[in-house]
This record gives sequence, C-alpha cells and structure tokens, in this order.
Amino acid sequence: MLCAPLTAEAAACEADAEGLTLLKSASSNSGYWNVHFKADCSSRHYTALVRRDKGKVVHLGSFATPEEAALVAEMQV
Repeated sequence: MLCAPLTAEAAACEADAEGLTLLKSASSNSGYWNVHFKADCSSRHYTALVRRDKGKVVHLGSFATPEEAALVAEMQV
C-alpha cells in the first residue's frame, strides 16, 4: 500500500513530534543533509543515504519530497 508523500509542513511537524531537526545543507542538491536529488527517476526523485561504521553507505529509500527523505535520514542518525 502506497502512502501519499509527506508535505514540507507534515514532515516538519513529524520531526518536531520525534524531537528531530531536518538539517538544511547548502552543498546538497536537495537542500537537506543526507538527501540527494536524482532527476532521472520517475516520481520519487529524492534518495536518503547515511554512512554507517567504516564509511559504509546505506540507502534508506527513494521519496517524492526532500522533506520526507530528510525525515527518514534523521530518524536513522
């Protein structure tokens, strides 16, 4: 079952409820830390990635909005 993507406001509200901060990044093409924009994807253009022990990159999923991807990334840090 697919859920509707979170809006920026809904993601911010969820982050507040969880005690998290969606970290902005001037160097990221998505505007958020650990979130990357990929123009060649169909409808879910934003990917969330984090680095684990020893630099291993873990793909957390693809998302329709950068805020939704940022929320998932923050939950994993």
